[in-house]
Amino acid sequence: MGACCSSAAGVSGAEDVHEKLYPMWLVKVSDLLNMEKLLSFNDLKALWKLREHRVGMFCIFISHQWLGNVHPDPTGSQFKILKAALKKVVDGSMSVEGDVSAQLRFRTMRLSRAERDRIRNGYVWFDWFSVPQIASREPDAGEHEFADDTCLCVKSIPSYVEKCQVFVVLVPRLLHADRGTVCNYSTWLDRGWCRAEMWCKVLSEASDIPMIVIESEDKAEFLFPFNWNRKVAHEADFTVEADRRAVSEMSRKALLGKLMSRAAGAQLAQYRYFAACQEGFTGQPPARRSVQEFLSFFRFPSLKDAIAPAGYTGLACATLSGDLPMMRHLIRAKASPDAPLPPLVKVGQYGAWRCLHLAAHQGSRGEDALLTLLELRASPNLAETSGSSALGFCSTIKAVDTLVKWKAEVNYTTAPAQMTPLGTAVAVLAPVEVVNRLLEVKADPVHTGGGPDCGPLDALPFMSNAGGHSLEIAQLLIDARADVNKSSRPRGLHYLFHRACQSYMRYLTSNPPVSIKICAEITTTPLGKACLFGRSDLVDFLLAARADPYIRNTQGHTAWDLTSNADVLQALEKHADSMNTISI
Repeated sequence: MGACCSSAAGVSGAEDVHEKLYPMWLVKVSDLLNMEKLLSFNDLKALWKLREHRVGMFCIFISHQWLGNVHPDPTGSQFKILKAALKKVVDGSMSVEGDVSAQLRFRTMRLSRAERDRIRNGYVWFDWFSVPQIASREPDAGEHEFADDTCLCVKSIPSYVEKCQVFVVLVPRLLHADRGTVCNYSTWLDRGWCRAEMWCKVLSEASDIPMIVIESEDKAEFLFPFNWNRKVAHEADFTVEADRRAVSEMSRKALLGKLMSRAAGAQLAQYRYFAACQEGFTGQPPARRSVQEFLSFFRFPSLKDAIAPAGYTGLACATLSGDLPMMRHLIRAKASPDAPLPPLVKVGQYGAWRCLHLAAHQGSRGEDALLTLLELRASPNLAETSGSSALGFCSTIKAVDTLVKWKAEVNYTTAPAQMTPLGTAVAVLAPVEVVNRLLEVKADPVHTGGGPDCGPLDALPFMSNAGGHSLEIAQLLIDARADVNKSSRPRGLHYLFHRACQSYMRYLTSNPPVSIKICAEITTTPLGKACLFGRSDLVDFLLAARADPYIRNTQGHTAWDLTSNADVLQALEKHADSMNTISI
């Protein structure tokens, strides 16, 4: 399936909902690929290589974390990876498809040949060569210390994102030249301006294409949201504290633009979601509205419509916005706290979540709503579509304790995934303290729940690129006696699906989706799964924890056989060399 680059929403001439205070300067993809090194705005201006945005251009926005204090890429390593990956994308030698967590929910997506051609002939926005640069600013600097043009460019970022059909996150695992710390997707998510750009993309109306995350020369994938609502821009890390206020205002304006475009019709569920989250996204206290104000704000024709158990319900809106009095009023009016909600893929809600899932996933902002729902008789073990209960979606210790107190089962499983709350928490990369609390309240670190026979350690590679604490979670599980060398043995319908995927790979295609390959090879160990997912840091960790790279799955494949990523292969070779040295 194509990525819909040619959709009407993606035409770069649509009405701009954001202010553009400075021209949008771009570089042709072909010129970028011919650059021997990363050139600055002034360099490219002198070479006449900058192009001002025009209606009809196909544009690509590159978001990245700087690897130096005064230069974005002092060694040129990041730019080298961008060029190599972009070249492979446009010539078709590297497949770009949905991240595995989305594929396993049947959200398949691949770049088509036509879309690759558009990228090949497109234009790139990259801060170092699209923005007039200034010297580094002190942490206590004020906004007035921006150079005039630079300040206008920064304030125009929402407009620039809106004009782009493709949003690329460039996050190879590299060292920061001045701090010596590792920079990757996780650290990119922690940076204030990176989050601001991400939220501009999430709230953009220009294109339905998900973010494309480039982690190495041979790994690029569409990334769908899941934990992004917990990564609000104003709570991120800023080098200059004054920028926090500017980013908060930027987010507020982008959110208002989103609300104006989604206020009716087929987009009404999205409108209600973003409207309910606006205070949390922008750092404001929960709103308190009268019944009439609530109905009007969330576009419910009447109270009867708000309590109806279909669509994005009034109770879901009140839960997300933290409006506790309205939650109680709606349930007294016979709203069901257990009504399934429609999927909202754009915000990471793939299946029929319940209000308890919303509250548990909201972090500290949802703790009071979670308790209120339980007091109002919400079912603590009711699962969403994939079979996960709200306990697996908790993002604070208090949420875990509240659900356990109200009789949520710590090792509950149900079809289809049959994953325990601990397995779900690990798969969605819950905070370390949450995973630890689940273990403290007797969550079983080896319980697979049957079915696919995948335990919590098997679930870790699913999203371990989405946070910097995956290795801490792995250590917790191993300390709790999770087996690093246990192979999965699926049963029942999962076994039949596993066999069908094996046949698909063997007979029907030479380039299967990653999800098909994973299901075909699922009988491997946690190390084998980490190799399949291309998680090099997790591979390093598991090898150090005595994971055996030579255990074969039912296909006869070892971890070595399941490796296609250069960084993972390097980790395996380094381990093999060290073992040979020890043997000698």
